[in-house]
Formats: sequence, C-alpha cells, structure tokens
Amino acid sequence: MSKLRTYFSRNYPLLLSFWGPLVLMLGYFVYRQMYPFGKESLLTVDLGQQYVDFFQYYRQTILHDPSGLFYSFSKAIGGEMLGEWLIICCHLST
Repeated sequence: MSKLRTYFSRNYPLLLSFWGPLVLMLGYFVYRQMYPFGKESLLTVDLGQQYVDFFQYYRQTILHDPSGLFYSFSKAIGGEMLGEWLIICCHLST
C-alpha cells in the first residue's frame, strides 16, 4: 500500500493530465449524445467548420481564379495548395 501511495504522490500531475481530459471528453460526448452514447458524430461538426468553406474556395478557384490552385495566403500563413486539391480530387472521383 505504501508503494502505491508513493507512486500516486510522485505521479499525480501525469495521472491528472491523462484522466482529466478523458473525463471531460467523455462528459461532453454523453452531453452531446456523440457516437458511443448516441447517434451524433464529430464529423458533422468538422464538416460545418472546415470543409464547407474549403469547397466554396474550391468552386471560386475553378470558376474564376485558377492561380489559387498552386499557392494561397488564405491557407493560414500561406502554403502549397496542390496537396489539398489532389486529396479533394481523388476523394471526389471515388
């Protein structure tokens, strides 16, 4: 029993950093009725926040400004957009 108490007293920050987020996320999933506890999914939230805007940008690029296929400052600080386009095109073709 003494070894167990010593282990918990030495490692309580590590244990809290593991169990704290786990309990918070589990509580959130129960509250929002997410997958293991209901029929909702996190993907629907992610779709509304990210991919709808991306597809709007995709449409704008294809129809009006093809130069946005290679480089864009609207992607955070800037970066290559070619990888994003390839992922979307491959996904849409399946």
